[in-house]
Amino acid sequence: RHARRRRKAARDHEGQDRVGPGQTPVREEQPADHREGDQDIGLGVLGVRREERVAILLPDRPEWAFAFFGAIKIGAVAVPLNTMLAPEDCQYVINDSGARVLFVQGEERLAGMLAVRDQMPAVERVIAIGARGGGPGVEEFEAFLATGEAVTDEEFSGWLRRARPEDLATLLY
Repeated sequence: RHARRRRKAARDHEGQDRVGPGQTPVREEQPADHREGDQDIGLGVLGVRREERVAILLPDRPEWAFAFFGAIKIGAVAVPLNTMLAPEDCQYVINDSGARVLFVQGEERLAGMLAVRDQMPAVERVIAIGARGGGPGVEEFEAFLATGEAVTDEEFSGWLRRARPEDLATLLY
């Protein structure tokens, strides 16, 4: 009975914008390979492959969603980290998961993670949000997004085809 109501509601509202208070309209017919942001493109340019791990040490902010869904979109595994963890605890999770890329926000959090970076051998890149500098292998989020500008639509579509329905999407610690 409930499934029938949902199908009827979907038919009645087909093609209409779905919005709630204070939300931006989202079109349901938007194709799955729509190139909305360049976060997934940036991960592809960095060489992140299917089933590789991407650690996300960010508070609730748009970049968290960009990193999380960007990873999943190209078949990588998102590894969100609790922002209340000490750098040593984050280092343990990052090592255990085998993350190659780490997203981190803020000068203080970046400094803490850089202090233990030599103990995270798999981490090749650190993407810093709201923090400057950091040394080799650390780049600012804006520069990370800009890496996707030269990617063709065909290359982008190829990355999207890597993800499979049976793939692991996220590791929660």
